[in-house]
Amino acid sequence: ARKVNALSPWGWSPDSARFLKPLVGGLPERSDGIYWSEEVRRLYAKSWSAARLNEFLTNTTEEFLCGDEVVGSACTTVEDVLAQIARLSGTVVIKAIYGSSGRDQIHCRDQVLRDGQRGWLDNILAQQGEVVVEPWLDKVVDLSLHVDVAADGTAALRGWTRFLTDGRGQYRGTLVGQVASGLEVEVKKFLYGAGRDPKRLTRIGERLAEFLAAPMAAVGYRGPVGIDTLIYREDGGLKLKPIVEINPRMTMGRVALGLRQRINSARTALWVVLSAREVQAAGYADLADYARQLEAQHPMRLMPDGEQLCEGAVFTTDPTRAQAFATVLLVGDSFAMCESQLIGAGLALI
Repeated sequence: ARKVNALSPWGWSPDSARFLKPLVGGLPERSDGIYWSEEVRRLYAKSWSAARLNEFLTNTTEEFLCGDEVVGSACTTVEDVLAQIARLSGTVVIKAIYGSSGRDQIHCRDQVLRDGQRGWLDNILAQQGEVVVEPWLDKVVDLSLHVDVAADGTAALRGWTRFLTDGRGQYRGTLVGQVASGLEVEVKKFLYGAGRDPKRLTRIGERLAEFLAAPMAAVGYRGPVGIDTLIYREDGGLKLKPIVEINPRMTMGRVALGLRQRINSARTALWVVLSAREVQAAGYADLADYARQLEAQHPMRLMPDGEQLCEGAVFTTDPTRAQAFATVLLVGDSFAMCESQLIGAGLALI
């Protein structure tokens, strides 16, 4: 019976819509607060993201952006997939349109689809009706843009984050701080136009936000959106793929943006996802055992105001209750110092 301002699940889905529906009566008038429909569901599809990338590139002349040859192709049959594999050279990645966090994808090499991969493809097409086929790029840096979409089709730009993935492209963690921290000079120059265009990243972010907000609002979506982008190497130079996938929900990167407020601005931090399997492989009994030893080696230190972290390791989920995963915030003077806290405790970042 209480009045509520808004309904904000991590992401909209049939389950979250059904779960929150009893609270609709407590919302302000003229708002049902439920932003889920078949049209909104389509926004989650990687084929929708690929189509938006193609459209965005058609309307730009920026030389630092990728060409249309790296845009994914939506395929509904095995024959379509095989045709795309034959068209592309090098390693090809086939993605389920509703896969998440780098999962539900396979890599095809030498233009050959192996028997096990064929079975996976048959199952995904039967379940989801579509896959996206695209070239595997020589990745240098993963970035993510964060915006809020409003009902009127406008977007509020919240910021950029840099995230880390493992060898299969699965999410590993997010840098909390300046996205360029610890990067090579060549990449820093690319991000900021070699000094000639220092607001390059901000400018492309504003264009992406404006471009995507209107069609998302038009089908009834409101709320946070994460847009994954990629800097990759091509013919000895760097290019930016401005839309890898669009996540119409809260994301780990968006949480990392919030964590920035608790980190001293002169410091760098890494927010990392740890699995029980990897800490056990490193010789620890479980995540709680690893947490005790890591925090003992790198105790948390606050600034004199007692509000901001300036050094140490802090678990942001309770490792004593975690069964499969936990998250930890590593704070130090540099990216390398943060990474060394993991390495020193026997784990690899990527």
